[in-house]
Amino acid sequence: MSLLHPEVLFLDVDGVLHPVQARHPRQQFVNGCLALVADVVKATGAAICLSTAWRLDPQARKFVEGKLREFGLGPPVGRTPNLAQFHRSREILAWVHKFKPATWVALDDWPLMEEEPKMQGHFVQSRPRYGLQPDTAQKVVELFKLQQQSIKCQPRM
Repeated sequence: MSLLHPEVLFLDVDGVLHPVQARHPRQQFVNGCLALVADVVKATGAAICLSTAWRLDPQARKFVEGKLREFGLGPPVGRTPNLAQFHRSREILAWVHKFKPATWVALDDWPLMEEEPKMQGHFVQSRPRYGLQPDTAQKVVELFKLQQQSIKCQPRM
């Protein structure tokens, strides 16, 4: 178990923090979406790990971190490795395997469970046309709670 970050939220940007078709800077980083991410982090105690393509460019990553900071969120605890395009599930699972968070949820607009069935119970898909919505944010919180309950129910050796 990772002692530094027992709960981790893998965060995508496009289709989560703003609609996927947003191309103009004024359309990106919707305040309502960012506020919902902040609510999720507050409710779960999760640390953010960037799983978005924005993680690959230092300037883009810094911009994302600034937007998160505007909503009271600390810097991400990390970013997933860059293994191959369109293999986000594998990148997330590689990070999980290396750092072993107790609970984790991936929030993305891509259908990650189609890539990798191991995402079952750890993935919530946002609606790309709208970005993160209240019902989707609530599903993220519920998955963290289910995982935490599962850990509490496991017999100790």
